[in-house]
Amino acid sequence: SICPSGWALPTGRYASGDFASLSKKYGGTGSDQNGGGVGDKMSNRFRAFPNNFVLPGRDHGGIYARGDAGEYWSRTTRTYEYASILKIESSRLNPVDYSNYNYKYMGHSVRCLVYGSQ
Repeated sequence: SICPSGWALPTGRYASGDFASLSKKYGGTGSDQNGGGVGDKMSNRFRAFPNNFVLPGRDHGGIYARGDAGEYWSRTTRTYEYASILKIESSRLNPVDYSNYNYKYMGHSVRCLVYGSQ
């Protein structure tokens, strides 16, 4: 594992995954929350203490959107070439993202969580 002992790379893609559970713990739906005040609120909750998720940007052929968006790997694979991610923007939080644009070779960020903290 890339995470230290007692920590784990979160699961994703499903409403029962770690990213979705964390969303629910902080008042979210556990699925895509986009705009309309809900996405803004959940994005802020993920970026505030104690979660402290930053907006490191994206890598879709080059890093862009630093400070505006971010994508974090989960340990949930979809196929041999795709993996699920947490997608976070200033007005959006999607803890179950499994689009076909999450190639495993892309340079998304990694965030280990304390095992059992979700």
